[in-house]
Amino acid sequence: MTGLGCQARPLDVVELHGLEVRCVVGVYGHERTRTQALVVGLELHLDLEAAGATDEVARTVDYGRVVGEVRFLLEHARFRLIESAAATVARWLVSPSSADAPRPQVRRAVVRIDKPDALRGLARPSVVLTRDADDGVLPSVVTPFGVVETLHRSREVAVTRVRLSPGAAIAAHRHQGEESELTIGDGLSAQGRPLPWGTAVSWPAGAVHGWHNGSGVEQTLLRVACPPSVDEPAELPVTPALPATTDYAPAGTRS
Repeated sequence: MTGLGCQARPLDVVELHGLEVRCVVGVYGHERTRTQALVVGLELHLDLEAAGATDEVARTVDYGRVVGEVRFLLEHARFRLIESAAATVARWLVSPSSADAPRPQVRRAVVRIDKPDALRGLARPSVVLTRDADDGVLPSVVTPFGVVETLHRSREVAVTRVRLSPGAAIAAHRHQGEESELTIGDGLSAQGRPLPWGTAVSWPAGAVHGWHNGSGVEQTLLRVACPPSVDEPAELPVTPALPATTDYAPAGTRS
């Protein structure tokens, strides 16, 4: 075979345009006390041959999940720079999927973030970052309950992927700062209450909490800690309270 027949087929692309997220972002004092709009665009490069052949959503990227995950990261991490925000989103998107939410491997993610109100109409600043799945393995730590992988860490915030082994539990603990966690799968319980995928829990500083994976497959949390802190062992109260939760699954996307 000669000519074009010898060339590898280019990767397919799933695109998302115009995702507007209101969040705290910026380095100046007035930016740390109010929200402003970010507009996000994504290009996810992957092989969609199986999705096209089978018509099954499990063979492609579930963009409803992606939208919820990106919103969660931007709303809770309160990044100082849109460069950090874009890099963290991109690293999350190219990270390997887990058993609780399997999907094809995204080989490359292109993330564009616009900050339309930053210069009050004089110009529209934006960044465009590209990250590949082959750029490197995420820093990770093995724990008694599974693995914790770091997506981003600065003085202000740590963003990690927490992987709980089947039947494992994160023992009751507290943090000195705020901590927000998003369920990626359907098998996790917080304070004894089962939570569906796409559910975010925001723990105030000092709140005692724990998690349990009652399923037979690994379960995942996307965690944002402001500022970074270590788990301090603690005792759960007799009737542990669960703070108000936020649903990041877009309407109609949870079966």
